[in-house]
Amino acid sequence: GGVDVYLPAPMDYDDNAANLHIHFPKGRVHLNGEDAVKYMRFRGWVGSDLSRLDRIKEVLLKAARKAASPEYWPRLPGLLGTIWDRLETDLPLEQALVFLPYLKGLRLHAATLPVVEEGPYLVVRPEERARFLRAFFGVGAGEAVPLPRTRALLYDGTGAGLGEAFAEGFARLGLSRPEVRVVRPQATSEVRVDEAVLAGRFYAEAAGLPLVTRFRLFADADVVIVLGRDLLE
Repeated sequence: GGVDVYLPAPMDYDDNAANLHIHFPKGRVHLNGEDAVKYMRFRGWVGSDLSRLDRIKEVLLKAARKAASPEYWPRLPGLLGTIWDRLETDLPLEQALVFLPYLKGLRLHAATLPVVEEGPYLVVRPEERARFLRAFFGVGAGEAVPLPRTRALLYDGTGAGLGEAFAEGFARLGLSRPEVRVVRPQATSEVRVDEAVLAGRFYAEAAGLPLVTRFRLFADADVVIVLGRDLLE
């Protein structure tokens, strides 16, 4: 059970009043349900609440992907129990688990609405929200949209050398050919963007991958495509 995450730096935080103690080393870390909640609550890095939202999306998407695989079903109550207690929902976990058979083949997208900081608050501006949702969910029917020219980076973590084939496929579709970098094995595949939402949607739809917005990509690119070992299953 649990989910695997990669930490670019150690996580160290103690709040005795809240009985919250977070201590994770740099590198690959396996999180059980309780640890996953700590990982999502951590605020000590650049971006504070915005980067925390990225971690929340990361954990929930990974949990949802496991939920779609029958082999993980017996372990899900342990993984999701602690997380579910922190969600604002009137749906009991026991009832939610009944829908597991319907998740197979489900492709999820996750996004954080663009906001501006005003004092201690994150404020959504209506015009920015409308523009973002239009790009994230697609333009109106019948409207022609030019293919975006973007800087795209493809991380091939399949262990099977699929990166070049995907890059060539994107180019044949008229998208910018991504630079391919072979990286350590990745469990799951997705397309990541920060501001280039429309471009990311083109790549995500072309490859049939989830689209996820991030506070910061930490890469010299507008779109980052991650290929994982789930493509081999």
